[in-house]
Amino acid sequence: MRLSFALGLSLLLGALPAWADEFDFGEDFEEESGWSFPLRGSLGIGAGYQVGEPKQLVSLELLSTFVLEWSGSWGRLSGEGDVELNTAHWIEGRDDVAKEYALVAIPRSLSYSYAFEHVSVEVGQFMTVWSTGDLIPVLDILTAADTTEGFFARPEQYRMGQVGARVDAYLGKQTFSLVWHGWPQMNRVVDGNHPYSLTGGLEFEQKYVWDPSEIAGRWSLQTPGGSVAVMGGQVYDGNPVPEITFLNDMPVPTGEVGYIKYPFVGLALTQTMGSLLLKSEVSWSWDAMAMGLDEVSLLPRDMLKALVGLDYNHESFGTFMVESVLVFMPQDDSIAFEGQSGRESELQIQNAVMWSNQFFDDSLSIMVMGILLDGLDNRVLRASLDYKLLDDLIISGQGTVIDFEAANVMSPGAQITGWDRVDVNLKWAWDLAR
Repeated sequence: MRLSFALGLSLLLGALPAWADEFDFGEDFEEESGWSFPLRGSLGIGAGYQVGEPKQLVSLELLSTFVLEWSGSWGRLSGEGDVELNTAHWIEGRDDVAKEYALVAIPRSLSYSYAFEHVSVEVGQFMTVWSTGDLIPVLDILTAADTTEGFFARPEQYRMGQVGARVDAYLGKQTFSLVWHGWPQMNRVVDGNHPYSLTGGLEFEQKYVWDPSEIAGRWSLQTPGGSVAVMGGQVYDGNPVPEITFLNDMPVPTGEVGYIKYPFVGLALTQTMGSLLLKSEVSWSWDAMAMGLDEVSLLPRDMLKALVGLDYNHESFGTFMVESVLVFMPQDDSIAFEGQSGRESELQIQNAVMWSNQFFDDSLSIMVMGILLDGLDNRVLRASLDYKLLDDLIISGQGTVIDFEAANVMSPGAQITGWDRVDVNLKWAWDLAR
């Protein structure tokens, strides 16, 4: 059963509107004056109720996050992690799900970095973001995603770092980057009877991948008012692919999953024009996992992706973002059977728009976002607001409506369309360095 579309959509929604920024190693480390403990984080409580079908409490949780940022003349030590207790699984009688997902502690990153005059080095578990896209990123393929919260994860719950090393070399306005993942981290997904499982109740044994061959490089140049970057490498698709066997000529799941590794090349461009930011990126992948609302094929294929986007910032009217992505998969005759043609070429178009603004001296933040996937009949609408009760205490609410039209009732699109949900959260931020 296909998981990649739903997991791909999770990548779009799970981290919005705040995508992780890439760490700038070009800055000099500064020795902090006085003694302080460089640890901050948050403690929050929240509830999420699915108002679609089936109606159920999907989240009633206590979430604690931790962020370590310790720097000095010796370099920088940084990390992120969180601990979550979700009691909704017990309340709704999902005892089998609660065994694995009720109490979860996740180290999302922990790395050491040091900057020399023209070279910086980072080792450990870290996050790398090379994409220019914010709403539908094409080249955001180097960091693992946590999709266990479906499309509803908060930004601090979304990303997981890769284990390896990164080297950046600076030559004027040029930067040469090399990333190596010695222990590739795959996307965290759910199966069985979890509310956001797309496996039809089946449980799959996910594997660790000990393959030190995931590597990527990038050259970037700062231009007047913009940037250009060329990149390429060999990476894993972090989404699991169920392994199947044949019984009486019928495909039967084995209960295990595998992962597909594929090569890619990419190009990214940005340019500012006053209050406008123009951004674009394109990638070509060989034998990557296909995407689609109705597709049930587990076979990879070549794929071209291209993004164009526009950001506009106005002091009074807020921030507007518009992005459009074209996905083209050429005809593939490599799996054609006798007397039959192979897979026909396929073209998909994805569009997204977002508006956000702040009011009352930045105490109130409002965000509205819409996504259209391969036509007007497949749409997602999300609205959220955050209000500062105190400087360190924020209450937030969010509503999401998902409406997909899928021909196959067992397709990912048909299952996801009932996941409409409302959320309420209260979060207190703390900082031991203050």
